[in-house]
Amino acid sequence: MKKNIKDVLNDLEDLLMMKSDLDAEIKKMESQVKEYMAQEQMDVLYGDKDQKVTYREIISNRFNTTLFKKEYGELYAQFQRPVRSFKFQFTY
Repeated sequence: MKKNIKDVLNDLEDLLMMKSDLDAEIKKMESQVKEYMAQEQMDVLYGDKDQKVTYREIISNRFNTTLFKKEYGELYAQFQRPVRSFKFQFTY
């Protein structure tokens, strides 16, 4: 049976609110694990059920597009290309 679109929106709102609550709880637990690993000076941690957590510093080099665009605007423009995308936003 096809659902009324208003019911779908209400269900979507409920699910997004639950997701928000879960995301907050996950971040809280991740912070606890990171804090523990930092205190114990560990970069790998194993749990009782074969869980594995890796938490270590990663150093990488990234291209500074803002500075490049500022100093070489014409060259930057030559390498731009249009990208088509869709944005879905649900506000409650």
